[in-house]
Amino acid sequence: DSSLLPGNTTYEIGQSGSAWSKAYLGDGTTGGPSYTFGNDTTLGIFKVAGTSTIGFSTQGLERMRISASGNVGIGTTGPADRLNIYQGNLRLSGNETIGGPLGAVIFESSVGTGRVAAIRSYIPSGTGGADYADLRFYTTHMDVNKDVERMRITTDGNVGIGTAGPTASLSITSASFVSPTT
Repeated sequence: DSSLLPGNTTYEIGQSGSAWSKAYLGDGTTGGPSYTFGNDTTLGIFKVAGTSTIGFSTQGLERMRISASGNVGIGTTGPADRLNIYQGNLRLSGNETIGGPLGAVIFESSVGTGRVAAIRSYIPSGTGGADYADLRFYTTHMDVNKDVERMRITTDGNVGIGTAGPTASLSITSASFVSPTT
């Protein structure tokens, strides 16, 4: 009942001057989460029955969950990895100018220097607009500890290994190129 706690004020729950450190709610369900927003009882957070898993629902349907092992599932009730997206896309977007990056997938190690590889998307200069993007693949060079571009797929589909400007379907530039023997 909203008349019990009127106004837009912060309230403490507990004894006077000693707020509780925990608040316990019922488990809730997908269609009736235990923590809801406003009067929308189909939108909220609930505990998945019989588990140590948190579920998030909108329109009375579970949309996301965090499992007891810390895996996050979107569109799945059994996330198998740290982030598991089922029947959906992962969109990386940016608001960059021509010549700038749009987004990246960065691979890091928890030991050593950290970053070990990356895949980045750039809007190349001279394309005439932001509707085109290259994909660039990087690994970290041991001697200089920074990303070094190893391969590029250009907006016209050319692949360059060891070159930032491939002029054919496959361009390989290397001081130590070895041809396979037959």
